[in-house]
Amino acid sequence: MQGEKQDGTPLGGHDSPGAWAPLVALAAIYVVLSVIGGHLPLPHSAVSTVASIVVGLLLLAGGMYYVVRVPASPLTALATGTGLLFAWGWLALLMKAGQTRPSIAAAVADVCLAGAAGSLGKFAVRFVSAGNLLLPIAVTAAIFDVVYVYGGPMQTQRVIGGEALAVVTAAVPALGGRSIPGASGKGVLGGIGFGDLAMLAFFFAAAAKFRMDASRAFWYILPLTVLAFMIAVWYVDAPGWVPIGLGFVLANHRFFRFTAEEKRAMLCAGPVVLLVAGALIGAARLVAR
Repeated sequence: MQGEKQDGTPLGGHDSPGAWAPLVALAAIYVVLSVIGGHLPLPHSAVSTVASIVVGLLLLAGGMYYVVRVPASPLTALATGTGLLFAWGWLALLMKAGQTRPSIAAAVADVCLAGAAGSLGKFAVRFVSAGNLLLPIAVTAAIFDVVYVYGGPMQTQRVIGGEALAVVTAAVPALGGRSIPGASGKGVLGGIGFGDLAMLAFFFAAAAKFRMDASRAFWYILPLTVLAFMIAVWYVDAPGWVPIGLGFVLANHRFFRFTAEEKRAMLCAGPVVLLVAGALIGAARLVAR
């Protein structure tokens, strides 16, 4: 296992200067589709909606896969993420003031938001000391997101600041202009949140740091995330960290090695975590009323 080097050299063993080319290409395609996707002469159907979801998530997840492969020290990743967050905030203010073309500015702002999430997700991996910790992290994150989405906090945010909630998501371009209730407008199908993008980057970076299989994780996570997004489009909000964590664990389960004592500790902690999560969901719903 190879971790972060003490001299500040790039994280993990899978960093590659060649990651810049596909990263820039994905960002360019995303911007173009965000601008013209809504004007494409495609019929509004379930097929076009699914195609939009697959293409949009392929671009966003692919961006997270490659952004963590760009060579960067932890401090560089932190500085890049912070700088891109400032750029995103500046563009958001310009759009609110009506000083930019909304479609182009929104697409570039989404690229900045995704880049910030990817950089900060990569930076966060420096605090993980062992690959075995990724399993409890995935489980805990999934439970937390379920509580957040269904327990009341996310619903309260929608009522109090729905516009702000929409701003901190990277839009999934809707090919043919199909939109859903609550989306920011024609040409937008919905969005994937900053936290979901950061979690994607976190697990891809962790796979590189601990010599796991990031490529396999990508192809496990993508269909599960597409399914979750379809549920969110047609039925009810879906927690993004659940398919992300599940896909990563399924793809890399062979890398986890636990002692008998560690297994017992996790088995004992599991029911406690579930009980606490259930209590939080119940309490949040009472407060939301």
